[in-house]
Amino acid sequence: MTSFHRIAAAAALTFALLGSACSSLTGSGAHKLVLSEPVCVNARFLKMKLNQQTTIVLDNNKAGPTQKGLSVTLSEFPVIIVGDVPQGSTIGANFSTIRLSTAPKEQKTVVVLPTGTGSYEITCNISLTTQSGLQVQQKTVTVQITQ
Repeated sequence: MTSFHRIAAAAALTFALLGSACSSLTGSGAHKLVLSEPVCVNARFLKMKLNQQTTIVLDNNKAGPTQKGLSVTLSEFPVIIVGDVPQGSTIGANFSTIRLSTAPKEQKTVVVLPTGTGSYEITCNISLTTQSGLQVQQKTVTVQITQ
């Protein structure tokens, strides 16, 4: 495979992941942002829109065979949490920190309303069983909140 084909294949994978990570809910005007092990490992940028209600889904149905858990932290995001506040999360006047964690084959959701624009980082922690014991891989994905 030539380097051109490798680049094209990588670009196709990235666009496929972004498409699944930012798919919209038909007809409701709301959007969802899906985070999973493949998205945490491969995606670099995701988008949310200012003042547009977004359901953040931590989908661990695609867990690898050695994965024991997946958690994400959205630290200091300019959002209002709509509905139940996930355990371990904190709500501030202007910024909130959201924590979601799942075991393999589980899903967790939180609904948010972005109130500010800018770039913010999601930290993904992937817990894996290795020959030497439990190992945690940490990945970051940037979320751009735009108008």
